[in-house]
Amino acid sequence: MAIRFLERMADRVAADPLHRLGLDHNSLHAALKRTVPLTPAEVRRSAANAHPRMRAGRRGLPAYVVEAMYADYLQHKSLATTASLYRRTRQAVWDIFRRHGKTMEPLKRIEKVIWNGRAFTPGKRGYLRETTGDREMLHRAMWKAEHGQIPPGYQVTFKNANQRDFCPANLACMPIGNVTRLHSTGHNQFTRRRKKAA
Repeated sequence: MAIRFLERMADRVAADPLHRLGLDHNSLHAALKRTVPLTPAEVRRSAANAHPRMRAGRRGLPAYVVEAMYADYLQHKSLATTASLYRRTRQAVWDIFRRHGKTMEPLKRIEKVIWNGRAFTPGKRGYLRETTGDREMLHRAMWKAEHGQIPPGYQVTFKNANQRDFCPANLACMPIGNVTRLHSTGHNQFTRRRKKAA
């Protein structure tokens, strides 16, 4: 008698969550048939993500996970993209590939320009900046060495707008408004809007 009672309770508990959602077994099976199957790459990634990150053991990740990661790396050509697919850091993925002897794209070294014993590398907008100290721009340093301090409200600019042409005749020190006019194309967000409306 107790066994029959437990069986009835087990059936009721199993059916109760579906009943609360307003589903029966037939509608649930129909919904499962309509779902889109995962691609093989998604299956590989989900299997790799299910593998515990910190508990990989002395041998590290299984070989099939490393091969899947490397296949994605070869497809995307980016450690950052591969790392985000597998929810790991870029450095962790690089370390995994290095330990397993996988070849990766060589690092892109930034060109360095040496002037008066100071090293300069390209900054965010393409201007060469000093690698140490206050990160002074090369064209400003060259102007200061040639002509002295730059007055307040003035800016050193390239006359021909080529940021790699450091010829002294190409450098000019002028008020900021004149620099803007010199390099202006005559268009801004307001003139573009007017042209579209007309």
